Amino acid sequence: MAPPSVTFAVTINIAGMGEASAFFKSVNGLKVETEVVDYQEGGVGPFKKRLGRTLPTNLVLKRDFRGQIPDDPMQKWFRDVAAGQDLRADVSVLIITCPPAGSQQIARYDFLRCIPAKWELPELDSTQCAPVVETFELSVEGMPPP
Repeated sequence: MAPPSVTFAVTINIAGMGEASAFFKSVNGLKVETEVVDYQEGGVGPFKKRLGRTLPTNLVLKRDFRGQIPDDPMQKWFRDVAAGQDLRADVSVLIITCPPAGSQQIARYDFLRCIPAKWELPELDSTQCAPVVETFELSVEGMPPP
């Protein structure tokens, strides 16, 4: 029997705005990288020590563009931050099974103190009839270990 297909939802708890849930076409940046630095301890011995900071990368969320919607939580969050408000928010990426297996959460990844870093629409070409995809990039300050 084949495993059930999965989809994902993103839940965002934006400070002062409550919780917003949205489905995105894609979520990228679900990774944590350790920046490794070599150093020689005391100058003796054949081995180098390795230390590093572990940091999450930026999250990139993509969805179909629906136009400018004043009460859209993602667009409002970006506008408020661009206007100078410090509205860091925790973001959870939920991976959910799709029917026919029934909708069930199978994984959750939390990203702490995120803030919008970039918003983008692709090049708009009136000679092409193609979907417009809206991209939000979020800077992430922390992530609990998976």
